[in-house]
Amino acid sequence: MLGLRDASDVDMQRWSQAMMDGGGNYADDPVVWERADKAAAEIDEAVYAAVRHVREHPDESVISSMVHAADPLTVDEIRANVKVFVGGGLNEPRDSISVAIWAVLTHPEIRAAVEQDPARWRAVFEEAIRWVAPIGMYPREVAQPVELGGVTLEPGSRLGVCIGSANRDESVFERPDDFDINRPSKAHIAFGGGPHFCLGTWVARAQVAQVALPTLFRRLPDLRLSDTQEVRLGGWVFRGLLNLPTLWGCEPCCRRHRSTWTSRARSSSPRGGRSKGRRSTGSRSACASRTTAPRSSPTRRRTCAPPT
Repeated sequence: MLGLRDASDVDMQRWSQAMMDGGGNYADDPVVWERADKAAAEIDEAVYAAVRHVREHPDESVISSMVHAADPLTVDEIRANVKVFVGGGLNEPRDSISVAIWAVLTHPEIRAAVEQDPARWRAVFEEAIRWVAPIGMYPREVAQPVELGGVTLEPGSRLGVCIGSANRDESVFERPDDFDINRPSKAHIAFGGGPHFCLGTWVARAQVAQVALPTLFRRLPDLRLSDTQEVRLGGWVFRGLLNLPTLWGCEPCCRRHRSTWTSRARSSSPRGGRSKGRRSTGSRSACASRTTAPRSSPTRRRTCAPPT
């Protein structure tokens, strides 16, 4: 979609995590800054290569559209936009997918509803990002005097806007801590608002609600939670699951083959950013099952005999 022809999946994941770590580096960790700067430089190189290619060979990619627009963007402008896409276009959909999976696996009635009517996956997605906002907090600076909640805020004051709290506001949502795809329609603010409204909103809705979730549950119809460990949430700047232990496949022959979706670690810093980590979607399940190792490792396969 972007048009970064020479970037691998591993590159994209690494760049995205490094950019997000930098964005949440309120502890001013120099190692995090170094990793973010390195990712930014590599993205700059990849964008420059892509721009050179599409100037001679236009295609339907985002970068090509920027180059060949009626009012074309400069290379620096393209680089800046691509960094936004890479930074926000991988982490938040990833976390919303895992939260939605967890919610569906713990609510059998919702699973039955989406199996009967796949169009309800859209409601699952919207409720998932309300229930656990992928960006839990972002900083803002006051531009003009304003009173908020009985407190006068002066220009230049800095505050953290807690999206995770706003999306569970009891004055807006009934039973806000419940995951309910049938709740009366109320606008959440997981995508922000005004001039800061998320540019990737409609891509995310298609990516998660129309493709990722229905495809996963169609291909793994017996997907279920494992009791090997408790599901854990982490982060408050960038928030999501730290793990998602699951099982699928035949029972009881493969009970010993378990899977764990392990999220990138969130930082233990009180400011709530994420520290460097890795995510693997493991599937040690079942007959003719496949275990997907971290993207930096070869894919491993495991098969076991069917039950007799």
